Amino acid sequence: MLRAAEERKFQPGCVIFDSWYSSIANLKLIRTLKWHWCTRLKSNQLVDPDNTYNRSVSEIEIPPEGRVVHLRQYGFIKLFRIVHSDKEPEHWATDILDASETSQKRLFNKDIFCSRCWHFFASKPID
Repeated sequence: MLRAAEERKFQPGCVIFDSWYSSIANLKLIRTLKWHWCTRLKSNQLVDPDNTYNRSVSEIEIPPEGRVVHLRQYGFIKLFRIVHSDKEPEHWATDILDASETSQKRLFNKDIFCSRCWHFFASKPID
């Protein structure tokens, strides 16, 4: 789908997707396309927050403004923890290292983004 978007000259401000698609290969592909990304990470995703050793994202301290960490085999990312009242916390990450808490909240509105993607792809047949 990402390659199809590139072929159709789609230029997203940010590609937003769920943890199911957050493989290192997908993150590297998006970087190759020179796009930004924002995705949810599983709580056991390993990152290095302080240049010592890898730990799961659920084990590290993440302030409200986010934290820059190193994702093995990828590079530096910015990590956010979103806590909903009665649910487990969600861990979101982006390659936009200067992202703020406010900008991340705008990006988390996946319904608007997915709706726009659907209309874009549904309106054009795949060759």
